[in-house]
Amino acid sequence: EAAETLLRVSLAPPGSGKVATLLAACEEVRGMSNLYQFEYRVDRGEKGLPLRAISIIAVRDGDILVTMTVVSLEREWEDEAFAAKLRKVAQSFKLTK
Repeated sequence: EAAETLLRVSLAPPGSGKVATLLAACEEVRGMSNLYQFEYRVDRGEKGLPLRAISIIAVRDGDILVTMTVVSLEREWEDEAFAAKLRKVAQSFKLTK
């Protein structure tokens, strides 16, 4: 639900001409905190080619958000070797302190 809200409000707000679609979302523990990871695509309409991304959000000290996003053109994700590299980068993200 939070991922859908973020996509609708921040990444593809009404009137932007963009359409964001949530592909997957999960919560997991990595390092010293819970992480929220979601994968999505953004159709930018006339403004550009579609993008696909994985965003990870971690909470530090109860009120600090730390984020990382791996993003590339959607067509580049079709190359399985390249997509595996992007997923490996996303999977490497964790808070250590």
